[in-house]
Amino acid sequence: MAEQEPVRLVDRVPQASSLVSDSVSPETKLIHPQKKRPNSHVHCPYMSLRLFASHDWGKNAENHARVKEVVEALREMGYFVWLDENEMRGNLVDDMCAGIDESDVVLVFVTRNYMKKVQSRNDGDNCRREFMYAQRRHGTSRIVTIRFDADLPPKWSGPLGMILGDRMYADLTVDHTSKDKMMELVRLFPILPPVKGVGYRKDGGCLRERVDRLMQEAGMSEKEGEHTHEKLVRLMASIGIHAENAPLYVNVARLEVQLGIHADK
Repeated sequence: MAEQEPVRLVDRVPQASSLVSDSVSPETKLIHPQKKRPNSHVHCPYMSLRLFASHDWGKNAENHARVKEVVEALREMGYFVWLDENEMRGNLVDDMCAGIDESDVVLVFVTRNYMKKVQSRNDGDNCRREFMYAQRRHGTSRIVTIRFDADLPPKWSGPLGMILGDRMYADLTVDHTSKDKMMELVRLFPILPPVKGVGYRKDGGCLRERVDRLMQEAGMSEKEGEHTHEKLVRLMASIGIHAENAPLYVNVARLEVQLGIHADK
């Protein structure tokens, strides 16, 4: 099987993001198929995507501990993340499938060990199961690749190389929870279509309505022909907040946090 060389996301944000905020404390931080899904509007100003973290535990669970740090940073940003807190031994296959089924995006933390497991031909290996099922269930468009091992070869082989080898990745080999690194990761998340009645999707009418509400709260009037993004940049500038080079939903969320406004209000 031909080896594929993945591409690092090099379009970096010029300055540190304000995404990770101590002021954000989602009421429910973990989506698990056995637990009731919380109200999507409750204390979740970052329009949470539902994420599934696929990873190998590594020696003495060291890699799992690093992955958990990234997951906690994402949860602080308002994302719901399904994370295996107890190493899977086969009896949790139903839960694993449910976690992938209920997720919008699957995060693949690529290490040498993970790649070895995926190409092992051992259908009882849970890393292989997760990866193969995620690809069948969501396709490559909803898989986000994370380089999580500094010693990974430049070209990836096996199923992982075939499916993800030519896709951009976030390099979290060092400083994996820094603000710049988290922004690098978030910028790879796909834009999902708006869902009627759900206010936490990344884009669509719900964001326009939220920006209009923010304008009203600030006592600012709309200019003729002004787009939603232009409104937001003008509003942020008026109160001295720099608009990050980031998707619209990120800046909307930052402003809501700054003003103490939640999406459910």
